[in-house]
Amino acid sequence: MSYDRRLLRRAIGSPQLVGAAGVQSLQKPRREPASERLADHAMPDGVEMVVHAEERCAAALLRLPERLQRLDMHDSRALECRSEIALETVLIVCQARLNHLRARRDGEHNELGAEPLRFRAGHLNEGLGDSECARRGLPTTLWVGEPETTRRHCEQGIALYEKEQHRSLAFLYGGHDPGVCCRMHLALALWVLGYPSLALERSRAGLALAGELAHVASIVNALQFAMMLHQLVGDSATLRDLVGSAVAISAEHGLRQQLLNGRVFESWIGARQERTPETLERFRHAFGEYRTIGTDLLWVPAFHGLLADAYLRHGAREEGLSTIAEALANSDAAGSHLWTPELYRLRGELLLASGSAAEENAEADFLEAIRRAREQGARSWELRTATSLSRLWLRRGKREDARRLLGEIHSWFIEGFDTADMRTANALINELSGASP
Repeated sequence: MSYDRRLLRRAIGSPQLVGAAGVQSLQKPRREPASERLADHAMPDGVEMVVHAEERCAAALLRLPERLQRLDMHDSRALECRSEIALETVLIVCQARLNHLRARRDGEHNELGAEPLRFRAGHLNEGLGDSECARRGLPTTLWVGEPETTRRHCEQGIALYEKEQHRSLAFLYGGHDPGVCCRMHLALALWVLGYPSLALERSRAGLALAGELAHVASIVNALQFAMMLHQLVGDSATLRDLVGSAVAISAEHGLRQQLLNGRVFESWIGARQERTPETLERFRHAFGEYRTIGTDLLWVPAFHGLLADAYLRHGAREEGLSTIAEALANSDAAGSHLWTPELYRLRGELLLASGSAAEENAEADFLEAIRRAREQGARSWELRTATSLSRLWLRRGKREDARRLLGEIHSWFIEGFDTADMRTANALINELSGASP
């Protein structure tokens, strides 16, 4: 399952990349002429990067109208690159996302996210709107726990994407290439849906495309998703290589958020390999530093889960339970539920580690995790939790119930049998299939 190192070098687009050993200088990509002209006309601070949270989105909305009014419509360069339309499109995207997040938070079902962008982006260039529109739906649908919707949007975006035609969109929206973004979101969605091998294939395709484009922001964005995916499938060797590349590239190019993201994975690996107070503190510090950059509805809940798992492995149960409580509260407030099944599962495991008196509460958490996973169609989360609950049931003498529960979800899978979760499930199924004591 792990990458050949030569494939890894090709996938992230530079013969100088040498995995965990570090990287040499990566050539700066040539900016598109249109993007240079847009920069001349002062794109609003922060808006060229994806607006990930409500408060950042609101701040961008406050600045945009003033900037739009300042545009010199008599400047031929501004007219040629249609800066005013690009800025107005970003305004609409920000407003749509703000509305969507507020509606999700308030329990409403709102589908505003895509249509305004589809309408306006078409004015920029023939055919640009649909590809970028498909990409725009990805973060929100993935955050809220709709991996199947994300999958459909991704496949639509990939079908519409033309590399030479759409590569300049990376400079107008989000800071990274929509084709890369679609492939990496698709990879994570596929893992959640229960297709880990296919997810790895899509991840490799996204990394390869980012390398072909020689666009640093697209490369580090792809690496963030690839790191999470390899953590999820339990491929530690490849994860270390990806982390080394992500940290080195981000540091070289001054990409603080992506650097801190890589540091979180780097310190998580350390805390997993060496169970000492020092490694746990380094991981806790790395996560705390990452959170200083602002709210992140996708990675922060995931990192909460990794931190809780580290606490569990280090025997710090109370700290782990506190971490889960904070994560669930934040997820409920933001409407960000992709990781919620795993958070409930981890709380169940932490409760079990506290002693037999907490078994009933742990069982309730496992059952809630399974319910949440089924609502999402998240077969990978369901397999993990079914394994945890079946192990508990076996301990409590409910062997047949455990065998049936785990066997049903296990039999659904058609690939990914070499992942860490599947190996763990297989071992327990073999134990459950043995003769009753």
